[in-house]
Amino acid sequence: MPAGGARPGAGRPKGAVQRLSVEFRERVEQACADKGFDLVEEIIDIARDHTSEDRMAALKLVVDYAYPKLKAVEMQVTEVPRFELIDASQLAPDDPLG
Repeated sequence: MPAGGARPGAGRPKGAVQRLSVEFRERVEQACADKGFDLVEEIIDIARDHTSEDRMAALKLVVDYAYPKLKAVEMQVTEVPRFELIDASQLAPDDPLG
């Protein structure tokens, strides 16, 4: 039996959500709903009414909550396009490139 390292099929599947994160989020949402508390509105109010440092922290929370972080994408170029320079003064007046 291997002592460690990567093994095929081991670990959490890619894209799977941690069960505890889902449960925690549901509990927070339920607690807010029970008290009539809108978490996002409260954070936005902090952003409006407090010092600039508090504002930035609150806005970061809203942005992180509302917009997922973008992942870097690797691009593979299989063929480099070739460009030809043309003299625009040599084009006919009705040419679409002119």
